[in-house]
Amino acid sequence: MLKLSSRTTATLILGVLTAAVLAGCATTPTSTPSPEPTVSASRQAAGVTCADGGACAVGDIGPAGGIIFSIDPVSGDATILEPATRGWSGATDDVKLGWDAAMARAEVYDGGGKTDWFLPTMDELQVLYEFNGRNAIGGFTAGKYWSKNQPANSIDPNLDPEFQACSMTFVSGSDDCSSPIFKEFAVRPVRTWVTPLR
Repeated sequence: MLKLSSRTTATLILGVLTAAVLAGCATTPTSTPSPEPTVSASRQAAGVTCADGGACAVGDIGPAGGIIFSIDPVSGDATILEPATRGWSGATDDVKLGWDAAMARAEVYDGGGKTDWFLPTMDELQVLYEFNGRNAIGGFTAGKYWSKNQPANSIDPNLDPEFQACSMTFVSGSDDCSSPIFKEFAVRPVRTWVTPLR
């Protein structure tokens, strides 16, 4: 059973209410900044920590060593997102690769003893970019980051859609789904799991 702090419970309820209000809106909702990363000493003292498979809150150290940057309630469950730690690729900053190589490198990564890593979606990249504790996670470059998404239709008329992929700039948060897949952009794998809130 996942135990949540009052802060996390309030955040989850606010997120559900906000999603319900915005569901009928045509505009893109803006995200509320995440809290600074903190590992709850009171929850750690009470028993099993997030890193040991216990209850998790945003800012906790996850089972694979990354800082939990999102806990999103879905149908009574909490979907938890954890990024690879700084230096995951063996370099101080994130490695830059073409899109195909980025997908493959993320999927074979086995950091923290986990084998369920993948290249994040654009939505997951957006949450990671907006996370207030991003500097504490560390190792991010100022350039573009690859996502696993590709456009359904050609955005760059000079390229077939299968040769384009979506990326995000980690300076402005701007996205681009017309990036040629042979370009080398930064890579940061993430992993996710679903835990019942009940």
